[in-house]
Amino acid sequence: MLKWLKTTFQIKTPKLMLFSALYFGFILNIAFLKIAITNYHITDIYSFFCFLFFFLVVPFPYYIIFNIVLIKKITKPILALFLFLSSITNYFMLSLGVYINKDMIRNVMETSVRETTDLLTWRMFVVVLLTGILPCLLLLKTKIVYKSFKNELFGRSSRIFACIVISAFYVTFFYKELAPFARNNNKIDYTYNTLNYVVATAKYIKKVNQVNHPFSILDKSVHETPYKDDFTDVVIFILGETARSADFELYGYPRETNPLLSKQNNIIAYSNVSSCGTATSTSVPCIFSNKGRANFNVDNAPYEENLLDFFKKAGWKVIWRENDEGCKKVCERVATEFVSNNLTSPNCFGSYCHDEVLLEGLKGILDNVKYKEKTFIILHTIGSHGPAYYQRYPKQFRKFTPTCDTADIKNCSAEELRNTYDNTILYTDYFVSSVIDLLKEYKQFESSVIYLSDHGESLGENGVYLHGVPYSIAPKEQREVPFIIWLSDNVLQADHLDYNCLKNFSKLQRNVSHDYFYHTMLGLSEIDTKLYKSQYDLLNKCRIKKLDFMKRN
Repeated sequence: MLKWLKTTFQIKTPKLMLFSALYFGFILNIAFLKIAITNYHITDIYSFFCFLFFFLVVPFPYYIIFNIVLIKKITKPILALFLFLSSITNYFMLSLGVYINKDMIRNVMETSVRETTDLLTWRMFVVVLLTGILPCLLLLKTKIVYKSFKNELFGRSSRIFACIVISAFYVTFFYKELAPFARNNNKIDYTYNTLNYVVATAKYIKKVNQVNHPFSILDKSVHETPYKDDFTDVVIFILGETARSADFELYGYPRETNPLLSKQNNIIAYSNVSSCGTATSTSVPCIFSNKGRANFNVDNAPYEENLLDFFKKAGWKVIWRENDEGCKKVCERVATEFVSNNLTSPNCFGSYCHDEVLLEGLKGILDNVKYKEKTFIILHTIGSHGPAYYQRYPKQFRKFTPTCDTADIKNCSAEELRNTYDNTILYTDYFVSSVIDLLKEYKQFESSVIYLSDHGESLGENGVYLHGVPYSIAPKEQREVPFIIWLSDNVLQADHLDYNCLKNFSKLQRNVSHDYFYHTMLGLSEIDTKLYKSQYDLLNKCRIKKLDFMKRN
């Protein structure tokens, strides 16, 4: 070992470029090659040779770029940096089915220390050591032999020209085969390692710098036009994390994951609800935006009014209680409490807290609500956030066994992983039901509870784990989320709502999405604004008596 450490290797630049391109093109691009091999179908001799030549040109982009940028003094730092980074991205793409685009870079930029720690596993360390760190050490111990400037320039220009000619021939001759393949797999470039995260990072930086920073006031005339009653309005919104509707008993899942909510009165569960995004950084701001998924711009969102601003304008007291990884700038202008910082709570365990920490102090807040002091409370849960699903619930909720008691979910069986995830849903059921039961104690309140998850989760279906896959190709497990509303008897009475109609409508309504939340909340809270759209208010069809603004559009 010591003898090897003292050994110095030597390599000429043409070989270095070639070996580096081959290493990046094949060893660090296994995820890309796996998708290409899986999705490419050989039907005749023409398609066979197209596929064969495909492996020839895969390393070409690296070969061309390396011949351009790898010059004296910066060759080793550049190669070492990208060897290390690409070994990490290669692991996540291959192991968890991750795609790397601009939105994934945003997720990385907003990832907390706790989330990062959850993703660090021994498997990852071994892969990065073998494919990234050891090649870096080998590179650092290698002397690179350069030719004269003239010879280097001529040699590199010749190699670049040859690659371009061969690539042009390949694309031209096999265009009829390549065009439909590229069209049907238009996100495959998100897995072409190194170039994917370099391009995505550049796009992310460009997009962030293009944002128009002046704050936008969307409506200066927001006001409340309430029904006449003697109750005090209290609305609690439970913002779920990584919960998919597929594992909710309320939506037909055969397991008993909602034993408490299924017994609650006045529950409405909307089916086939699609999220605005597949990651928290996009979905949370979108949920509180009036734009809807089609027109939403996550970079502009912090610089314009959201739903919470409208509640404040209408005279509501707004309180955000946080147990996840922040509100993604949604709650910057309202009172915010980070309950996950409570080091003395029996529900907190160092880097994380169970969601019951959000119940601590909630009764005190409700006890202090004054007569006619309209109050909107947001409870941002950590819910079913992975990969450390086993840390999301207390031991007494370990109902489905055996479980996956590690963040290295690839080391768990499909049964263990599903059991652990379902236990998080079981705990969510308990948490939401506990909030409902607490509100029932306040007979003077016109109270409501809304539960909506930010996005879903993949549990290994088709080799994909976690979330964050580009929306256009994301599996339904990441897009379909639970949307549950509980209305007190006082709400049904004072707001002239027909519960049977609501129940039936929730079963018939199709294509519900996060877009509906904004307008449903405005209607439920009797907030009049020009941005309100009655067709997106899920309660409006079942109002026996509508306020004037609810009759518009």
